[in-house]
Amino acid sequence: MELEDIRPDGAKGTDLADVEPDGAEAKGTDLADVEPDEGAGAAPAKRASVLGAARSVRVIIAGFCLVRLVVVPVAVFALETWAFSALPLPRDKLGRAVILISSGMPSAQILVILLHKFGLSQQAAELSFLFVFQYSASILTMTVVISAVLARVY
Repeated sequence: MELEDIRPDGAKGTDLADVEPDGAEAKGTDLADVEPDEGAGAAPAKRASVLGAARSVRVIIAGFCLVRLVVVPVAVFALETWAFSALPLPRDKLGRAVILISSGMPSAQILVILLHKFGLSQQAAELSFLFVFQYSASILTMTVVISAVLARVY
């Protein structure tokens, strides 16, 4: 049996976007069925759907940002402290600063590009949605990380 023949409601076809998780058909998800809105009403509806989407995955967004922007730098700071006290490593200030600052940088966009390149555009769009919040939060966390590195190394 081919993958395109499997649908939760048992019907044949490849369009899973019209099927809700419980098997009920979604209404109005086909772009051909949606009529364009005229006037000022279109923008607030779009904004409301984006905010609703962000609220529905806020735990994932918070975890994604917290791990990359807080947990990883704290772990690298702790590892760097242990390594320089336990191992005979060179005391190069610039090298230490680069390692510590790069640990607090937000994730790179190359994964989004690769996902899109390999035909996984939906996953690329979902990941780029998370990156918006991570880059916004990094304004604060990078300020803290750079300040801590400068105080510690120099």
